[in-house]
Amino acid sequence: MYALRGLDMFATTPLVFSKTKRGAEHRGGKEGDTVAFIHVGKSLCGFEGVVHGGLIATMFDEVLARAAFYALPSMVGVTAKLEINYRKPTYADRYFVLESHVTDNEGRKSFVAGDLREPGSSQVLATADAVFVEPKFAKYLTWFGGLNIRKHMEG
Repeated sequence: MYALRGLDMFATTPLVFSKTKRGAEHRGGKEGDTVAFIHVGKSLCGFEGVVHGGLIATMFDEVLARAAFYALPSMVGVTAKLEINYRKPTYADRYFVLESHVTDNEGRKSFVAGDLREPGSSQVLATADAVFVEPKFAKYLTWFGGLNIRKHMEG
């Protein structure tokens, strides 16, 4: 999302937080539960003043992937399916909260759900469901330079 950073776009770097195993044990929830705070400027609209639906899908893809990776054996995955339900217009030049959590896990597949709201509001603007799949080659990643993905996710 660096190409979209600037005046009237993403004015600030999104803040993304994911629960580690220890965090889930101490504060409840599940490992990988993710929350992101994102400001979307008025130059990122599809229709005057309304955030472009494709951008909303991209934001969901990023935040849902973060949660899904915690449930995959190698913590690496690709989007296999992404469904968005746009419930209300999402007006630009505001901050948003995206939350995601793993709903199911089957071997190399992680099923994730999330929602989009304005901070402090209970009104859901959009929801998403996704499936992320770990590529078969992912198990070999640690062979190259001792890559420790968990360390990078939690560091």
